[in-house]
Amino acid sequence: MRVFALLLMIFAGMASVQAGESLYDRMGQKEAMARIASRLVDYSVADPRIEEAFAQTNIPRLKGLLTLFFCKTTGGPCTYPGRDMAAAHKEIGIRDVHFNALVENLQRALSDEGIGFATQNEFLALLAAMHGDVVNR
Repeated sequence: MRVFALLLMIFAGMASVQAGESLYDRMGQKEAMARIASRLVDYSVADPRIEEAFAQTNIPRLKGLLTLFFCKTTGGPCTYPGRDMAAAHKEIGIRDVHFNALVENLQRALSDEGIGFATQNEFLALLAAMHGDVVNR
């Protein structure tokens, strides 16, 4: 019964989306993307599971790049000047446990911004498609 209720919530959320409204718009556009990116990085830098991956990172630059990446990925007007996901993560040694920790931090950042469950899932599905480019086997 719980699965059925969850599916109803998801479909109800999707049905409430106005025709033509992009994921970018539903997530609050670039300003919201900047807040989400900033929170994600802050949570991840403080997360003992993945903090070391950020030790040598230019944090302000990362936040800016993530903002543009989220903006572009959600259909916004931004141009992402960074490397593709495979090249950007090739030498980091990311495993599933690290990827999952980052996703948890992203979900927290999205919830903090007031992004609804169905919209979060739509966004996470776009990012999940990049799993193979990010996680090093």
